[in-house]
Amino acid sequence: MGSLVGHCVPGALLVLLAVWWLFHLPRRLLLCRRQGCGFFTTLTFPVPLPGLQKLPVEGILKILLTAVGMALEVEASTGWGVHDEITYMEDIQHMAVYSFFCLAGVLDCITYRRHSCLPRRLDYVVTVLAFLAQATIFMSHITGREELDVLLHTLLVVTGLSCALFVGLEAVHGSSLIVAYLKAYSVVLQGTWLLQTGFVLYPPGPRQHHSAAWNEDRDQQWYNFVPLLFTWHMAGNFVLVLAVYGLCYVLCDRRGSRLGLEVDRELATVYWAQTHTDTT
Repeated sequence: MGSLVGHCVPGALLVLLAVWWLFHLPRRLLLCRRQGCGFFTTLTFPVPLPGLQKLPVEGILKILLTAVGMALEVEASTGWGVHDEITYMEDIQHMAVYSFFCLAGVLDCITYRRHSCLPRRLDYVVTVLAFLAQATIFMSHITGREELDVLLHTLLVVTGLSCALFVGLEAVHGSSLIVAYLKAYSVVLQGTWLLQTGFVLYPPGPRQHHSAAWNEDRDQQWYNFVPLLFTWHMAGNFVLVLAVYGLCYVLCDRRGSRLGLEVDRELATVYWAQTHTDTT
């Protein structure tokens, strides 16, 4: 992640994941109302297209994308065996984070149809561990660095812990729409702040501009501005969550069948039955 691309790629993926959840939550709410049952949420959602709804597309994409991320980190760290030893321990740390999200994708695939012999909500447990691992790795980035770098990564630790918190809360309170939206909000906040961190630490431009950007005057200016910028991210993402919710709710309510609103009916029925008959 020690580059602009290294920050932007995982940041963009987290934003897309959160928006995917935000798109499905109004659909799930309307589906539960039409089914005559209380609202519940799941960690993964089916693709609302015929032929794909029975495939764990979300889990498959997690596995593939994290595998690519791990391969890139290995290449950056070892040069595929060109170097005699690991040159960048941070790349290995980042690979460890990718491995947790890859494992989360595997659990998503296994538990997708809710017929697995594994304990329910195990996918939540692994996802919580993934965000905790991410926060732990970011904590190692807040020692022995410039103040600006420390501040940026401290805020990433905060957002990572909030993601773990709300994913864990959703595992316990799966019928709470507010908790589901707080989970999506925390993930999109971490994604946008990861993007912002990349642009602050590695501003695009010629190489000489990068080296000049690390002078003390620039660091001090950014250090004073970063807390305000983070609050803008908080406010902007809150507006984004509300806008996506309102738009998706109206579209699904008016054109539910065309948007595939009934696609996950089987999943809803199975999951609802399990949550009311199995207390484990």
